[in-house]
Amino acid sequence: MPHPCKNSTDKLVFNIDAALPDIHVQNAGLLTALTAKKFPFLGEVGLSATLVKLDANAMSSPMYAADSSVQVIYVAKGSGRIQVVGINGERALDTKVKAGHLLVVPRFFVASAIADGEGLEYFSLITATE
Repeated sequence: MPHPCKNSTDKLVFNIDAALPDIHVQNAGLLTALTAKKFPFLGEVGLSATLVKLDANAMSSPMYAADSSVQVIYVAKGSGRIQVVGINGERALDTKVKAGHLLVVPRFFVASAIADGEGLEYFSLITATE
């Protein structure tokens, strides 16, 4: 079995948990955005990512602006509610989520999250570089 080259590992692997959060609100949670600026490989493949950790009963702002990006959200820990609103302003989804759930937010839709009493941690990949 060939051993991976150290240079390749540094270019392809990023520890988002170890990164300083971009937004940290006392008693609400934190958000770490990962773009090509922090992890150049994401720019090469046309993606960006976010890690959101909401404290108990906290609410996130919209997860991203309504544009032509598609967002895939994976709930890593905790539970809460995800709401998705479509182009016409009507709610397309309002569902309870828990660890292990995966959902897709279509193009031109906006999503937000509300944590339950145990908090909510989710990771998302977005088909846009910023």
